[in-house]
Amino acid sequence: MKKSSYTLFEKDLIEAQQRFPSLHIVNLEKQKILRGSFKVIDENGKFWNSYKIEIKHTNGFPYRFPIVSEIGGQIPRLEDWHIYENSGNCCITIPAKEIILCRKGITVANFIQNHVRPYFFNQAHRK
Repeated sequence: MKKSSYTLFEKDLIEAQQRFPSLHIVNLEKQKILRGSFKVIDENGKFWNSYKIEIKHTNGFPYRFPIVSEIGGQIPRLEDWHIYENSGNCCITIPAKEIILCRKGITVANFIQNHVRPYFFNQAHRK
């Protein structure tokens, strides 16, 4: 039996929370999400900034990125800052590149490490 997209996402949240302990699994509108503080620390251990974020399931996971939102109000809600103005969701990359990156499937923890971390590092560096 094939597992549903949400079931895979929900299972992945446990590993993601273990790898990123400042993010916590919470129930929101009858679904589990990751929410918390995401610390931007470079490879030398230097702390750059911390962002309050949410990571939610999206249809197509694990072959599409989860939805990431910066909920602390630190990043302007402007396209120039790679935030969708209406939703507050982060624009991690363009859809065509996302499809290529997800073609073999992704995990939430690896998504955070390989895509969310660089996205917020760029935001912190820009500030």
